[in-house]
Amino acid sequence: MARREQSETALEPLIRAAYPFLVSVYRTVDEAWPYVEKVYTFGEKGWKILEPHQDSVMALVFGAILILFGGSLPLTIAAVEAFRLFGWEKSKGSLKILWEQYKIAKAASEKDDLHDDNNDGIPDVRQINAKELLSRKAGVFLKVTDPVKLQEALAGIMAGATAVIATLRLEFVQTITLGVSLADMFTKTADKFIRPTLEKLVPLEYHKWIPMLISYSCRGVAVHIAWWCQRIISAIHSALRGSDMLLRGVFAVLNKYHINIPMRLTTSHDAFPAAVMVLGVIGFYSQLGRGFGFPFPFNILLIPLRILEFFLSWTLAK
Repeated sequence: MARREQSETALEPLIRAAYPFLVSVYRTVDEAWPYVEKVYTFGEKGWKILEPHQDSVMALVFGAILILFGGSLPLTIAAVEAFRLFGWEKSKGSLKILWEQYKIAKAASEKDDLHDDNNDGIPDVRQINAKELLSRKAGVFLKVTDPVKLQEALAGIMAGATAVIATLRLEFVQTITLGVSLADMFTKTADKFIRPTLEKLVPLEYHKWIPMLISYSCRGVAVHIAWWCQRIISAIHSALRGSDMLLRGVFAVLNKYHINIPMRLTTSHDAFPAAVMVLGVIGFYSQLGRGFGFPFPFNILLIPLRILEFFLSWTLAK
């Protein structure tokens, strides 16, 4: 009992230190969430409009992204493909459960916002500080949500995410292996030719840092080269695949609205592979010419995908 009380006492400073951070997170989420809901509602309405044409629209959108940014977002594109194959079925039901639990918690929170226990005409939530508000809302959430359903939903999402990460590790193991091999070769070469020069330039008391400097520098260069090779491979593959998707989507739209296609070019036409190849080559050289960067306004519009790409690269590098 004494040990338990001692551990609780030891944890109190940590809890107090974390509280301001939790309060700021709650405020940020609380202020941003209405905008998230608006985006979701807008997307839902847009999807209902586009749903009858989902196959052709998806082919056009994703085809264009693959053609223009396949080499810039190799991990994101591979993750989407892996999630579609291995993670979607596991996560679809879990996401629905989380959304249902969120709606239950939101309704309870809105009802709680109207409470006026002291009957002074001002809701209680407007008369408490942020710390008390966080505790109050956490209590509302814990009362109305189902922990079993939440646990099942989170487990399903984690299973889907784990499947995606495992697939990415297998898919990009060659890139990682290439980076390690190049790093070893570069380190040996640098140790032979660059280290003597560094020993002459660096004061004697700092010589112990030279091996680490050479090792990490060579590793950074090697990983950069390996990922550039992977970007080129991904760009070629994505550009060709995206061209195929885009042209099929265009032909589907033209056929749906009975628009004559020049030269009667269809997916079964002998010239279709050549058209895919030409568009793919244009897309690849477009990516290569800008160094796999993001021109304006795509550098802003694709920020969510760029963040996801960074997160995936960081996860794989761990």
